[in-house]
Amino acid sequence: EERQYSSRVLSKLREQAFDSDILGQFSHSAKVELRDDTVQICAVNQPKNTGKLILSSAFGKLNFWVKQEKLDMFVDCCVCFGSFNYDEGIVCPEGHFYCGGDDGCLGNMVKAQLQHIQHQKDNSVLCSICQSLISNRLLAAQLPQDIWANLDDTRIDSKVK
Repeated sequence: EERQYSSRVLSKLREQAFDSDILGQFSHSAKVELRDDTVQICAVNQPKNTGKLILSSAFGKLNFWVKQEKLDMFVDCCVCFGSFNYDEGIVCPEGHFYCGGDDGCLGNMVKAQLQHIQHQKDNSVLCSICQSLISNRLLAAQLPQDIWANLDDTRIDSKVK
């Protein structure tokens, strides 16, 4: 049986297939093959339709993995209103999503706050909508390297002054 999946899901499967036996997680009793835009799973149909049960189980596990990894969970950026996959940005504690990447709204927000951060006691980056603290772990994962370095330098400079 063959089912269509997004290029994002297939790319992640290909990437992780080299790091682990992720395809084997979906079924040890079937052959899993990644095609251009589909996943094909083959199982031998023995008495009592066990092949169909194996296929159903394997695709069920694959769909669960897609949801667990949030690979096809799209949200709108609270600044530019563009639609992005959940892992392409950050969500503040109150649920405001900022798109990441080189030209993302997250980087622009941090750049706009650098002057203010320098004069804060705790040097925190705050959500521009609700003023919730955005964790360094989230920022480090999504900010472009140059903006992260600028933020780090700003924090160091404020401690020296």
